[in-house]
Amino acid sequence: MIADLRRVVAIGLFASIAACGGGAGAADDNRTAARVENAVALPAASPANASKSAAGAAPDRAAVQPLIDRIYGPYVRGELEGTPDDVQTAGLRAAFARITEADELEADPYCECQDFEHFSYRIASIEPSASGAIVRVAISNFGESTTIVLHLAQEDGQWRVADVGEGDQSVLAMARHAGSGD
Repeated sequence: MIADLRRVVAIGLFASIAACGGGAGAADDNRTAARVENAVALPAASPANASKSAAGAAPDRAAVQPLIDRIYGPYVRGELEGTPDDVQTAGLRAAFARITEADELEADPYCECQDFEHFSYRIASIEPSASGAIVRVAISNFGESTTIVLHLAQEDGQWRVADVGEGDQSVLAMARHAGSGD
């Protein structure tokens, strides 16, 4: 029990330091604060947690934060040139290609937007799913808040986005519709 308490205190301290910029330069403070709004005690990253992730349980925050930062960091920095292919599964890349060919995509599904400004994000929740995990990302763009749902799966030993959105508004659902001729 004391070991668990020490771990909770250590994680809380780490999250507090990270939320304050973690020693980053002043230019990085706003980006870091936008990314690290997660000052909650979660299980520490460990080989045991990594094996749980590989075995089908939801990954912990430390396992998915680099992926989420890779997706949303460019929005914060105003550098978006398109979502990198290597953050998506092969199936999602194919779905995007199908939607693009059918001219079905009206907005960027990663932010439900066409433009972005004053952008910030944080992981709101991580839940296990049959294929890996469901990560809800709370974003703010132009002062408007929304939650984006990312379905993650492991591909080539890495967590990748397998679908973006919910229900009939997901990229995979749009791709099925684009291919059906409806």
